[in-house]
Parts: sequence; C-alpha cells; structure tokens
Amino acid sequence: MKLCLVFPGIGYGIDKPLLYYSRKIVRNDYETICLSYSGDPKKAKSKKENLESFYKRAYKECSDQLKDVQFSNYDEILVISKSIGTAIGEKYVREHHLKARSVLFTPLNYTYEGENSEAIAFHGTNDPWASNEEIETLSASHHVPLYEIKDANHSLETGNLSVDLTNIKTIVLKVEDFIKGR
Repeated sequence: MKLCLVFPGIGYGIDKPLLYYSRKIVRNDYETICLSYSGDPKKAKSKKENLESFYKRAYKECSDQLKDVQFSNYDEILVISKSIGTAIGEKYVREHHLKARSVLFTPLNYTYEGENSEAIAFHGTNDPWASNEEIETLSASHHVPLYEIKDANHSLETGNLSVDLTNIKTIVLKVEDFIKGR
C-alpha cells in the first residue's frame, strides 16, 4: 500500500494547479490524505513573527490530523507540499521517523531545519518569501535537487499565461518522473 500526504501552503490550497495536478498523478496508486490548517497568518503584526507562530500551530494541527494513521501499514510514503507546508511536512517526516519521498514546491528556510527526506524542490527566481541564494545553498547542502523557474513568484507563476502553462507542464512532468521513479 502507498500513502500520499499533501501539506498545502497558506493561500495555496489543494485545488491550485501544482497540488491539483500532483494529486492527479497519484490518485490511482496512493491513498491520499490532504492536511489543513486554521487561522490566517497574514493578519499578524510582523511577517516573520506571524509565520513562526503559524508554523508551530499548523504543525500541531497536522500532527493531530495524522495521529491515527498506521504508517507501518504502508510500503511507500510520498509527501507533496507547498510553501509553509514543505516545512511542516519535512518536520513531520523527521520527528515521526518516516521513510518518505517528498515533492517540495517553493520551500522556505524552515524546510531545511534538519535532515530532509529524499526530495526534489521547485523554486521561483522572483520568490519574495525565500531568497534564491539561500534556497540554492540549502538545497545543495541537503542533497535536494532544485529546479528553478525563471522569473516565477511564490506560486511559480510569471504573470505570462503562455509561459506559466509551459512551466506547469514541465513541472508536473518532472514531478511525475520523480513519483514514478524514472
């Protein structure tokens, strides 16, 4: 049996293109659990303070949602995550000693706080939430292949529909190859 855990971003839910198409890849082969978080960190006084408190609360909420999952029943665990979800998902994998593979869409520095699962990452070169240099350095030091999307923002979009459609196709095909072990 195979299990896929989906950790969305704050404003990037499971119905958005990266997570939607990734879930379509796994729908026939994996049992899928989509996690959710409460609250809106955008209403805090400071961006950093708010993100840190949201991260801690969301991690606890996800842990509660997964408390009854018997991970030992699964031969394979896949984590698909976006933004703050990458940090939450990787922390969950580490703290619960899961052998998992991960797809990291727009990881944050928090994502690399410890040993990472076998993973691939996607980062936009115009992402205001994580600097290119830091994500490149962290991905390299953690042996996580990084695919950079030129001129893309935190949603991996450039604002040019034609470019964005080409990029989403390229990204989804890379994700499919990773998931299927090609």
